[in-house]
Amino acid sequence: MNRIPMAPVDAAWWRMDSPTNRMTIVAIMRFDRPFSGEDFTALLEERLAQFERFRLRVVTKGGRPYWEEDPDFSFRRQVVTKTDDAPSDESGLKAFVGEMMGAPLLSDRPPWQFVVLESFPGGSVVVGRLHHAIADGLALIHVLRSLADGEEASATASLVAMPTATDAEEDAEDVEDEDLEAVEPRRLRLRDIIQWFKRLPGLSLALLKFAVTGRDRKTRFRGKQGEEKRVDWSRSLDLKTLRRTAVSHSATINDLLLAVLSGGLRRYLERYRSLAESFELRALIPVNLRHRHEELGLGNRFGLVILALPVGLRNLAARVREIHERMLEARQSMEPVAAFGLLTTLGRGPGFLEDVAVKRLSATSSAAITHVPGPRKHLVLAGRKLSELMFWVPRGGSVGMGISILTYAGTARIGLATDANLVPDPDALASGIAAELGELGL
Repeated sequence: MNRIPMAPVDAAWWRMDSPTNRMTIVAIMRFDRPFSGEDFTALLEERLAQFERFRLRVVTKGGRPYWEEDPDFSFRRQVVTKTDDAPSDESGLKAFVGEMMGAPLLSDRPPWQFVVLESFPGGSVVVGRLHHAIADGLALIHVLRSLADGEEASATASLVAMPTATDAEEDAEDVEDEDLEAVEPRRLRLRDIIQWFKRLPGLSLALLKFAVTGRDRKTRFRGKQGEEKRVDWSRSLDLKTLRRTAVSHSATINDLLLAVLSGGLRRYLERYRSLAESFELRALIPVNLRHRHEELGLGNRFGLVILALPVGLRNLAARVREIHERMLEARQSMEPVAAFGLLTTLGRGPGFLEDVAVKRLSATSSAAITHVPGPRKHLVLAGRKLSELMFWVPRGGSVGMGISILTYAGTARIGLATDANLVPDPDALASGIAAELGELGL
C-alpha cells in the first residue's frame, strides 16, 4: 500500500496529541434549515472528495507517521447522525462540544469526523473534529469555502493536490493578507541566500528566547489536566464597530480583542485574589507564514510567538496600547519563523526529543490564542445558509486553555476551551470578557 511520509511540521502536531490535550480542531456550523445526516454526507461526497488527504488515514512506522489510503474509506463512516440524547439547547450543545473535544478520533480511519444534529432549534448544527495534522485554520477555511454553493465552491482549486514530501521544505515568509494566489515555484537566488544570512542573528535571538523563557505564573489556568473539557463562546460582535473602535485606539482588531481577553482573565482571577498592575500571563500566539503569492495547500504553515499579556493593567486604553506595541514587535521579529523551523526539526527527530521540547515550550504559557479570518459573506451549503460558525483551537503539552477568535460574515466571535480540572466554569470567564467589551461600548 502506498505510503507518503507526513511533512515534518505536520508530524510534530500529530505526535503532540495526548489523552489530556487532543490536537483536534473542533468547530460548530449552524444552518438556518434542517440538514439531514444523509444530505450532509452527500454534500461531502460531491465536494470534499476532491481533497485526497481527507481519504487518508495515519499509520506509524518506526516512530514516524505516514499518510496512507484507507481501504475501507467511506464518507458515511466519517459522518455520524446523532438522534439519541442529542442536545436540544445552548447549554446542551456546549456540553456536547466539550465531550467531543476530549474524545479521541478513531485510529483506523482518516482523522476527522462530522456529527450532525438534525433537529437542533432553528435548523441544524454540525459539529466537526479534524486533527491539526491535516491542516491549519487558514487552509481549513478554504476547504469550507469549497463546500459552498456557487462561486465559493471554486475558491480552493489550489488545495486539491496531494501533499508531497517536499511541501514542508520550502522557506516560510510572513503574510498579512487573507487571500492567496498561486505562482510558479521560485528558484533560490543569491539575494535569497544573503537575506537568510541577514536573518541569522534574529533567528538566534528567537531560539534563545524559547530556550530561556521560564514557566508561566502558577494560577488557576495552569495545573494537572484531565480528559474532560469545557467550552463557551461569546455573542456575535459587529466587525465594522470593532474596526472603528480599534482605529480610535490606533490599533488592530486583534490588538483590541487581546486587550479585552486580558481584562477578562484578570476579572476571573480576581474572584479568588487581587492582582498587581504589573501582573502578566503569557500566551502562545500563532502567526501565519504563508506568502500572499504562495500556492495554498493543506498542512500547517504558521509559527508561534510567546506574548506577555498585561493582565493586571486595569486601564483598557493603556492595555490596548501595550498589546499593540508588543504584537508589533513580535510580528516583526524572527520568532514565528524560528518556531516553525523548530517544529519542523522536531517532526524529523525522535518522539522523545519532541516530548521534552513540547513540555518545555508549553510550560512558558497559560493559553493558546488564535485569530482566523473566515469568509466575509454567509456561505450556503446545499441550499442551507451557514448562519453561524465557531471553532476551538487545540492546545499542546501543559497549555490548558485555548481562546479562538473567528471573523465570519461581518461578525466576530470568541471561543473558550478549558480543562474541567482547571477552569470548570468557562461561562464565568465569558462573563468577564463581556464586561470588558461593555467598557468599550460593544
